[in-house]
Order: sequence, then C-alpha cells, then structure tokens
Amino acid sequence: MNYLLPLFSLLPVFAIGQCLQGVDLSYVNAIEAAGGVYRDTAGVRVDPYEYFARRGADLARLRLWHTPGNTASACGEPITTGRLTDVLAAARGASSAGMALNLAVHYSDYFVDPGKQQRPLAWAGLTGQALQDSIYQYTYRVLEALHAQGTDPAILAVGNETTNGFVDEGKRTNGFEWATDAGKFNAGLRAVRDFNTAAGATVKTAIHLTESYAPYGLREFTEAGVTDFDVIGLSYYPNYSPRVSVADLGALIHELQTQSGKEVMIFETGFSHDNVDGADDYANFIGDNGEVVGHPATPAGQRDFLLELNREVCAAGGTAVIYWEPAWISSGLCDAWGEGSSYENASWFDYDGYALPAFDFLEADATVAVPAYGQVAVRSSVFPNPVTDNRLHVKSERPVKNWRLLDMSGREVARGNQPGRGTLFAVDTERCPRGIHFLQLETDAGRAVHRVILQ
Repeated sequence: MNYLLPLFSLLPVFAIGQCLQGVDLSYVNAIEAAGGVYRDTAGVRVDPYEYFARRGADLARLRLWHTPGNTASACGEPITTGRLTDVLAAARGASSAGMALNLAVHYSDYFVDPGKQQRPLAWAGLTGQALQDSIYQYTYRVLEALHAQGTDPAILAVGNETTNGFVDEGKRTNGFEWATDAGKFNAGLRAVRDFNTAAGATVKTAIHLTESYAPYGLREFTEAGVTDFDVIGLSYYPNYSPRVSVADLGALIHELQTQSGKEVMIFETGFSHDNVDGADDYANFIGDNGEVVGHPATPAGQRDFLLELNREVCAAGGTAVIYWEPAWISSGLCDAWGEGSSYENASWFDYDGYALPAFDFLEADATVAVPAYGQVAVRSSVFPNPVTDNRLHVKSERPVKNWRLLDMSGREVARGNQPGRGTLFAVDTERCPRGIHFLQLETDAGRAVHRVILQ
C-alpha cells in the first residue's frame, strides 16, 4: 500500500541528521542464564550489553510483565523473565554500557499484541476507577524502582502493540471500547507525568501501534482524548506486512509526524537472515520477509534491509529504529511455547553465536541525500523498478540536465547528462553494483530523487 505519495512523485533532496538506533534486549539475562553464549565476529565471547553499545546502539528496549510466574513455560516451570527484578537487572546492564532505556510496559502477565491484551491476574474483575488507579499506581511504582537505582528510562510506552484493545478482561481482544479504554491509557500517561514532576525526571511517554493500524489509530486516539504522549511507536515486520515497502513506511511516518507533531519511532522490526528452522527444534515464526522488500534472507540481506530502513525512517522525520530481540539466540530458555528460540533465524548472531553483518546498522551514518517528504516539484517516473535488464528508463515532465546514481552509502556509481533531450531517456546500469540505489535528477525546477533497485 502507498499511504501518502504517488510512485511517480519526484521530491526535493535534503541531507538528514542521524537518528537513534536501538535494540530490544529483553531476553538477554535469561538466555545467558540458560547457557547462551555471545561472540563477536572473531569468535571472542562478549558481554552482550557492552557489545551492542560498543557497536553503536543508542537505545535498549526492555519489556515488563506484571507477574509472569502466573504463566507456565513449555518446560513446566513458572516464567521468570520479564518480571520487575529481571528488568531492573537488564536496565543496570544496558545503562552501565551507555545505552538509554525504552521501557515497554505490557500491563499483562505475559506477551500482549494486536490479538491479545489480557490484564494481569491481579487486576481480574476490576473496572472503572479501581482499574485506572491500579494502572496509575503500577506505572508510578515501576518508575520509582528504576529511579532508585539510577536508571530512569528515556521513554516509557504505555502498552505494547495496542492496535485492538488495552488491559482487557478476556484473553482475546475484540476492539477498543473508548468509553473505558481512554481512561486506562490516560491513567498510565498521567502516572509518568506525575512521576516526572515529583522526581525531576524527563521520561517521555509513548503509545505503540502496528503500522497497519496507525493511519486510523492516531485519529481514534485523538478523538478519544488520548493525546498526552510524546512518541508514536510503530511495529513494522515485512513478514506480517508483506505488501508494505520501506518507502510506504517512510510515507506513513511523515504523515503521522505532520498530523500529530509527535516523534515517530520504529519500536519493533525484524528480518530473517535465513528461512529455515535454524539451531533447534523450536519452529521460527518469521518464515519469509514479505513480497516487496528487495533484500534476500541472507546475513547481508538482513543488514541491507536495516540500512535502507534506517535511511528511510530518518529521511521521513522519524527519530529512532529499534530492532526486536536481535540477541534471542538458541539456548536452554523455555517460553510458553517451546525451548530454545523461535527467532534465532532473525537474530544478529549465527547458529554458533558469532556476530552477523546486521551490526553494521548500528554503525551506519544516516547522513546521505535521500528523498524528503514535502511538496512535489516535478512529476516523473522510472521503469522498470526493480531493474532486471540493465536499463532504467526515465520519463520527466521537465528536461533533466544531469543525473547521478548513488548507492546506499551515498557514493556515486554512475553519472550522465541529457542536453536538449532529457524528458525521456535510459540509464545504463550494467556496470553498477546490485542493490538499492538513489537516482538523483537535476532539472531547471531543482533537484529530485527516485529510489531504484538493481537486480
């Protein structure tokens, strides 16, 4: 889908500043306790918090469950990961390594997502003000505990992927009931504001939506009176949104940021480096990477997807990209569905624990000329895209004086000029490297860019 811009739009170019890059490290403590080992590219064992930070991670995202021991693992034991003591330990590890914290409060005893938002067992039967008070007090106490050890989060998300409900009584969610759900959200948001005032802190508040719901969700939240938040967090997985391109996502981010005036971040994304079950018998839940993202399921393809995503998000005005669970390697860890990892084929380590090229994403310089989002200057089109026959055809309503082809790092790989005949011409790409490129066109109306894929 294309949320905002026609494919033929040609837009002004601007150099973007670097935005934040982060990683969700929620399982790290449990994985290490269950025998998981992390190694750098040379095979040397590393401390994961220190290694992610040293490679360039700005943010560490951590998820918090209320009482995970109310859920039994596939190994028959109460789950202990994600409880407050675990999160406090992870916060110390991440903070001491130099990463800021993004806390995802699930307001549940276990995972919540668009299909389930079940409240903690401790809140069963609560309604109205009693339930709102529980949300408020819980949020406030969590912040106090983090503050007491000197690890205030930079961001606290009130809820996780709240696309179809929030703190519901039943196991499966069936849509928002704003007469009650608005008060729940606002109770959590108000707790953060009150904590900031009392503690002299600056914790930002966030809501977290899926990219498919966000265009409508922002309007619904606003109409319901849930507006006192600083950040809109999005989940974007090509596996679950197979027809949504990275460019589509950029257009959505620009639209949300323009309409709301809020920061927009990618809170979760994931991309497999192969599509087999990997290192254990626990089936992986990412089986492919969609239909329109032009990168293969290889270690290099995973890295290139992240580099493209980072560039697009930053160009669109987004302020962070956070990868979900890059350290979820196989180990003796048991969750509710299996032992090992259902995500090791999308982690940033190979099946022997060696770091993969995806870490390059954390070291990438996001300053490169890319399409900006704004008023259309010139209408044009490029075809075919992806390019499969080494000839990229360009059609423009205004003559193109010069063109440049840039690779993902902003390096020029080809150039040319079209004096007197530049409204319809072809670019020879035979000697250009394969992958994502930006075709920069110079007309008398200014400069503009198209994203192209060379296959």
